[in-house]
Amino acid sequence: MPESDPFVTHVFHEIGMASGGGMSLSALSFYELDAYCRRMKVDLTAWESINIISMSREYCSWLNKGKEKTCASPWNDRSKEAISANNDRIAEQMKSLRGKKKPR
Repeated sequence: MPESDPFVTHVFHEIGMASGGGMSLSALSFYELDAYCRRMKVDLTAWESINIISMSREYCSWLNKGKEKTCASPWNDRSKEAISANNDRIAEQMKSLRGKKKPR
């Protein structure tokens, strides 16, 4: 997500972060942002408007990326090696669980 201030983040959440676009969510458009500003009597700077649109695009992008099995969380700063080691550890745990019999 781009750097932002609390006011821009508030507007981003208030406007809805994304728009319903047919069969899935799509990023907010400048038309929708302009309509929000006119209705709510909010005067956004160009920087604020661009930031809100960018945040919406990133939000929609991560919604799609997050559906993939191999997607790492966006707030995770661990290295690929650490993630791979964690995945291997989980795989070993799952193998050991499969080998145990269910109690009767």
